[in-house]
Amino acid sequence: KARLTLTADSHTRLYGQANPALSWAVSGFVNGDSAAVLVGAPELSTAATAASAVGSYPIAIGVGTLAAADYEFAFVPGTLTVTPATPTLTWPAPDPIEYGTALAALQLNATADVPGTFTYTPAAGTVLPAGAHTLQVDFTPTDGVNWLPASASVPLTVTKARLTLTADSHTRLYGQA
Repeated sequence: KARLTLTADSHTRLYGQANPALSWAVSGFVNGDSAAVLVGAPELSTAATAASAVGSYPIAIGVGTLAAADYEFAFVPGTLTVTPATPTLTWPAPDPIEYGTALAALQLNATADVPGTFTYTPAAGTVLPAGAHTLQVDFTPTDGVNWLPASASVPLTVTKARLTLTADSHTRLYGQA
């Protein structure tokens, strides 16, 4: 029998996602034969799951139900590469604040879908001048192997503070300036 080489295709996916459909390729047909001479399909498997950490996992390929009258099979495994994912940051644009109001949790309130730390620019306690500003957050996930750092920004309007002007009261004698 002639030998066909069945190769498991390599795939890449993000951490936390389901594995892609495993696929394969075949080479080595002779005498003008094509994949039409194959019956059934090889068995493909990997130990990786959606919860598998970042890294490389072999994709095994075996005969499964595959058959061909004039061929025997050789198998070449593939690799599933799991890469770090980017966390999802949620940060609604804060309501305008008045000049003199220090930045606090009402403005600096981004959230992430994984645990980690937030660093805001400008920092909490900063008093911004009146006008349009952009607040920035840099997020560092606790699990720096499976998750990438992320950033986000939102606009903030600082309105002018209202001053109250009060005229001083005075007394004078009639006829004087």
